[in-house]
Amino acid sequence: MPRPIPLLLLFALGACASTEPAAALDPPAATAPKQNTIPAQITEVSTAERRAAPNDLGQVAMLLQGENAFIAQLQLSPLAEIPPHRDEPEEYIVIIEGGGTLLVDGRSFQLRPGSAVLMPANSEVSYANGPETLVAIQVFAGPAPAKKYETWTPINKDEATNK
Repeated sequence: MPRPIPLLLLFALGACASTEPAAALDPPAATAPKQNTIPAQITEVSTAERRAAPNDLGQVAMLLQGENAFIAQLQLSPLAEIPPHRDEPEEYIVIIEGGGTLLVDGRSFQLRPGSAVLMPANSEVSYANGPETLVAIQVFAGPAPAKKYETWTPINKDEATNK
């Protein structure tokens, strides 16, 4: 007596024998790469646009701004403080010189040269700088946060080298 063929196997064989085109098995058509709307950029820290904080305890060198990120070099005076605030996108900081205490959503972190930080989107963040000038690279996921530096005072090149 022949063995019965399992129902699932019959279903699979029927699907393979279909007369419909096997479009789902064909590789997708190649799509044209997205055109760049922003040209390549190279910026030297020494020639970047600089802005000073309203309280004159910090400055930022606006390095690069594309469609997906904003990068700056941030400097804070000894013992400067950044009050609690929230930024919509993720923020990354890499400490080059100095350090201090970072509070992210109530958790305290000690930063020093070589520390790399990820602050999740919409986190409550504050910072108390230590006794040395802080120099850090700051990266925002998305260019919109750069707008907060529009309220900072532009610094001409001569002033920037004297700070």
